[in-house]
Amino acid sequence: QVVSSDGGGSKPLYADQRMAHNDLEAQWLPEEDRVDFRSFRYTTTALYSVLAYGGDPQGVFVRGAEPVLGFASGRDESEMVLVTWRQDYTGRQFTYRTQIAILQRETGDLRSVPGAEALDPMGEFYLVRSPDGSRVAFPATRIRGHRELYVLWPSDLVLAPATEVGRIEGRPTWSPEGRWAAFASDAGGDREIYIVPIGNTSEALAPHAVLRLTYSQGYDSEPAWKP
Repeated sequence: QVVSSDGGGSKPLYADQRMAHNDLEAQWLPEEDRVDFRSFRYTTTALYSVLAYGGDPQGVFVRGAEPVLGFASGRDESEMVLVTWRQDYTGRQFTYRTQIAILQRETGDLRSVPGAEALDPMGEFYLVRSPDGSRVAFPATRIRGHRELYVLWPSDLVLAPATEVGRIEGRPTWSPEGRWAAFASDAGGDREIYIVPIGNTSEALAPHAVLRLTYSQGYDSEPAWKP
């Protein structure tokens, strides 16, 4: 649905709203009148795009054997980050492997990110680009490990953990200048808000510099920065 800010109500982005379609995680492209979204249709989750003023959704990445777990649209239409998984048969059992790739919209070319296979594909992937678009932050769980905050540099295909606290949940948020990321974690016994500095390179990451901001008895989540 698109909601008008002047009180004009809401309308569906496209007309074909079938019961078998479950649309998720809409992202409005900042420079275009276009919305990207994941959609579970019948047997798999794929990535689609639709014009904000209406029309039929166009498939961006539709592969039945590689469901889309998460994505981050770019600042323009040329590039996006895509998280999928694939199923491999080792001779005795099936295994599921996480894949992270940079997708070029026009050509469909994929550049794979090394190290993604170490992440558990069964977790949720909430990808959030930094304000300048150069980095992408998201929580992920290492196979047989803790759930941490990871940062990806799409231009360099570099992926690295930014925290060492564990039990991170929900969607991280970037500070307006892109120097910090805020997130929620259950590491302290109940869910609290933390921040961690995020440098311009993976060498500048400082997982030991995590700061806890809240100490309430309640359930703290969904941090937001003052503009």
